[in-house]
Amino acid sequence: MSHALLSPSASKRWIECPPSARLTEFLTETSSVYATEGTIAHRVAEGKLNKSLGYTDRLPDCEDAEMDEYTDDYVSFVTEQAATLENPTVYVEQRVDCSKYIPECYGTCDALIVSDSVIHIIDLKSGRGIKVDAEENDQLRIYALGALAMFDFLYNIDTVRMSIFQPRLGNCSTWEIPVAELTDWAENTLIPAAQLAWNGDGKYKAGAHCQFCRAKAECRERAEANLALAVYD
Repeated sequence: MSHALLSPSASKRWIECPPSARLTEFLTETSSVYATEGTIAHRVAEGKLNKSLGYTDRLPDCEDAEMDEYTDDYVSFVTEQAATLENPTVYVEQRVDCSKYIPECYGTCDALIVSDSVIHIIDLKSGRGIKVDAEENDQLRIYALGALAMFDFLYNIDTVRMSIFQPRLGNCSTWEIPVAELTDWAENTLIPAAQLAWNGDGKYKAGAHCQFCRAKAECRERAEANLALAVYD
């Protein structure tokens, strides 16, 4: 599967450290058993949600008992959230175009609920390693911007709701903001950072976002930050 240079999933990194996007552009991303497991879990969750919503008659096979349980929990969460909204429509694995804000950028919402005044982005995280919070989550904000671009001419949307559903850590995090606040973030933070990253400009910056950077072993900025920390210690 191909990924956009400025992918929403890596946005925390390239917003904080714009030149890292071009630095890692041609570095191979190694796969792992966790990534493979996550892919399977999303496929199972997609099939179950489509079946629950009546979009298909087929129910996906799942031989992993734990996965079978937490994907059921995910489906219950999505349907419960949809029931709280007026005239909701649920889109499953909905691709959204984010190129209005980020060059050649797209993303896929695990579940996207659109209603008369609220859109709700729900992201399934099947990992148990790192707890992910919905508050100020750059990936979900970018997805929400793409969803707004698709639907704001059909609906009078004034609120964006975003959820991380991470069942193996018992984590269900939800955050909502007004559309005006989201678009303000896009204009003043996202677009300038995306332009710097696309051009390979800006300053390198070390931080927590380095964890999943494919160039972290060769990055001088990160090495200097680690050295400074070692001297301080």
